[in-house]
Amino acid sequence: MGSEAGELRLRTTAIRTGVHLVSATGALDRESVPELEHELEQVPVAADVIVDLDEAQVADSSAFGVLRRFAARLRRRGNELTVVCEHDSATRALLRRAGVSVSDEHDGALRYLLGRRLLRRLRWR
Repeated sequence: MGSEAGELRLRTTAIRTGVHLVSATGALDRESVPELEHELEQVPVAADVIVDLDEAQVADSSAFGVLRRFAARLRRRGNELTVVCEHDSATRALLRRAGVSVSDEHDGALRYLLGRRLLRRLRWR
């Protein structure tokens, strides 16, 4: 990827067993959304996912559509997507309307997902 100011940059990190963080920096719009889609497809099947949009500029509804579809796919597998969007209340509201779980901060999102994983394990015993 080049060095344009608004260019989308994505990074995926395993932050705990079974929980991955996808961080987005730059512009998330119709042109860059396929990169986000590709990055999300690389996450292991059994993982819960946090998508950090704090450093991203969400420019159109195509990003919301990708996140909504990815959240639905994770739910079908018994996993969860939580989007961290601390500063942009409009983006949080749009994501919630699209059926995507949203958190104001990373620690809250991580606690939520780890709690869900623990409950799933306890139910299987």
